[in-house]
Amino acid sequence: MNRKNPFEILRKPGVCGTVATSGYNTSTVFSHGSSLALQIRTAELISGVWGFGFLLIIDSLKREMFPGEGSGWFLSEENAELYALAHIRYCGPHLPKDMKFAVDVAIYKLRNKSLFDD
Repeated sequence: MNRKNPFEILRKPGVCGTVATSGYNTSTVFSHGSSLALQIRTAELISGVWGFGFLLIIDSLKREMFPGEGSGWFLSEENAELYALAHIRYCGPHLPKDMKFAVDVAIYKLRNKSLFDD
């Protein structure tokens, strides 16, 4: 499904040079037993520079990336998370319908965060 990430404008070019293999924040977007899961990982790699990673499990497919491993960096945790969600939704493997819906909901909530804050 290789489409362009609609949040590409949020990504700053280049690499930070730091990878967070522990101590990152994890947001579970979707989970159904051990065969379907999507977690977004974010970490402040250096002061004011955020990276994203993810854990994606769809049956026998498992893809994992730690914050800072990919190219680009972000000015906020929310920007990194939005980019990561859209990267998986639009540029990654075919997602099951219920996982795709969960990603869409997560994107909507992040884009409208003030509406959902307590």
